Amino acid sequence: MKTIQNNSEQFRTISLKTSLLALFFAFSFGVHAQLQLDSNGNVHVDYETDSGTSLMFGSGTNGQWALEHADGGLNFWRPYPLSSYGNYKFFIKDDGKIGVGKIPGGYGSLELLEGTTNGLVIHNTEYATFRLFQYNGTGFLTRSGTQYKGIAINTNGYIGINQPSPIYWLDVNGHARIDGQIFNSSDISLKEDIELLTGKTEKLKNLNSYQYKYKSKNKNKKKLKEGEQEELADDTPDLLDGRVHFGFIAQEVQELFPELVDTGVDSLLSVNYIGVIPILVEAFKEQQQMIEDLQEQLNGDEKDNKTKKTSVNDTGNTDLLEETVITETKLYQNTPNPFTDQTVIKYEVPTESKKGLLYIMDMNGRMLETRQLTTGMGEIIINAYSLQAGMYLYSLVVDGQIMDTKKMLITE
Repeated sequence: MKTIQNNSEQFRTISLKTSLLALFFAFSFGVHAQLQLDSNGNVHVDYETDSGTSLMFGSGTNGQWALEHADGGLNFWRPYPLSSYGNYKFFIKDDGKIGVGKIPGGYGSLELLEGTTNGLVIHNTEYATFRLFQYNGTGFLTRSGTQYKGIAINTNGYIGINQPSPIYWLDVNGHARIDGQIFNSSDISLKEDIELLTGKTEKLKNLNSYQYKYKSKNKNKKKLKEGEQEELADDTPDLLDGRVHFGFIAQEVQELFPELVDTGVDSLLSVNYIGVIPILVEAFKEQQQMIEDLQEQLNGDEKDNKTKKTSVNDTGNTDLLEETVITETKLYQNTPNPFTDQTVIKYEVPTESKKGLLYIMDMNGRMLETRQLTTGMGEIIINAYSLQAGMYLYSLVVDGQIMDTKKMLITE
């Protein structure tokens, strides 16, 4: 005890002794308790039983706050009829566990009462507040004063991001960005009943693709638990930004590929878009095989079948000739030779050649005419009226090289 320095301090010391003595007798004879002052100056209040007798603090008939040892721990409570009266405002259990708003169970060192207005708040400014609370069995981690924008974990362990009522292991309301890659487990040791995918690609012709926009949350509220819809849905963030999307209609996919559609507990359908990829791969392989088969057939036709070739005569008419595939270059003698009206020159230009020409020259090598030739076997008609009587040369030119040259004679 401090040294008495003046009459005032001496009076307060005497009053404190008197109060402690009165408190000692009150607890000893009134409520089966003991008030003890140990050698270190500590005051002990010991109850013989867990009677729930309280120490009252503050003004008023019942005070503003009360402290008691009851229900297996130290209970801080607020008396009736004060506002927010009730038990377990702060409770320290005898085993050291702490409860706020409740008696703690055996699940943690600190337990908080469930409710949207309860929970743990880490506050800095209005826009830097984190809240941790539980409502109807779902735990929430939110911030910035918004009640449900954040992370939710329900009793099934489902996690929602900006989704207060998740129905999948991860249920996201809005866009997600991944800088890395997503890998699906696909090791053969994890699978059974493995079969090649067949008979699915034909259905792709009946699957329609669409462009569309998603409705806002106000037009398409999720079916939540009874009593939760209005409270939760109004605060669920709307992150569907009105942009145009491309995809399928789940109901149509369900008719063709029911394995790719899932029905949620809210009765809404979802599509496994990644599951469409194997079907597209098989469709591509089938289409590619058809192309290769057709190409092989065309190559066979070029080698074994007759093809149509054209020959343009001097009158401008096109004649169709049947001939086989040509691999060698040949220039035939014109018939008739000599001639007075017209003559025919036959030729063969390899099918694989790029360009065939027929040069008509005088005996001095001066170029008089150049005729374009088709590849394969063909013939060309020369009219005498375009030339004077005399001897002429004609040459077959293939891809820029003169392959053969012959003479023809025009008579009067």
